[in-house]
Amino acid sequence: MATKSGIRTQTEGTKRQTELVAQDDNNPLPPIEQLEKLHNFRPDLVDKVVEQSFKEAEHRRALDKEQFDFFKSTTNFNKWLVAVICILCIGVTLVLGLEGKQMSALGSCFFPVILLLTRLFRR
Repeated sequence: MATKSGIRTQTEGTKRQTELVAQDDNNPLPPIEQLEKLHNFRPDLVDKVVEQSFKEAEHRRALDKEQFDFFKSTTNFNKWLVAVICILCIGVTLVLGLEGKQMSALGSCFFPVILLLTRLFRR
């Protein structure tokens, strides 16, 4: 990944504006100008640079896949955990309601509702 940076200055009358400019390039290979200079210096280094760039790209893809798989498994686990907690709370609410403890049942039914709402709005 190459990064180009520089300073851009503009002058309008008595005002002077200076900006620091940076541009990231997602290309794993260096710019062609650098490869040409490297080839003029030592031709075998270009092959090494290309080989290392491919290895770096493969490594980056493997890391991205690993992070995605971890995020996916964590998200699935969280969904099941929320579902189990909500079912348990609804069961507790039903039992308390059937025993005549309406205020306790009302209080315990708010937990799954709040849990589901926070789960939905967190996205």
